[in-house]
Amino acid sequence: MYDFGVTGFGAGGDPNSNLAALGCSHQGLQDELSQIVPLAVIIIIIIIGVVFYLLGTKTRQQTAAEPVSPDYIAAAEADPAP
Repeated sequence: MYDFGVTGFGAGGDPNSNLAALGCSHQGLQDELSQIVPLAVIIIIIIIGVVFYLLGTKTRQQTAAEPVSPDYIAAAEADPAP
């Protein structure tokens, strides 16, 4: 099986040993959290948006009580604001 995370684009080796070579082998958890936390926040925001969309279904299905009449539009055009 081809592993894009380790050997992708011609790179090779063990990712943990690469962290050790950079002097940050103890930051593996921080590295993982820096990727997982923003993804979780985005997913939560999308879920909240879907919930609000579903809550607004009844409102979107209602029709307007009284549309604007053409007489009102004609009167507004004839009497420009100062």
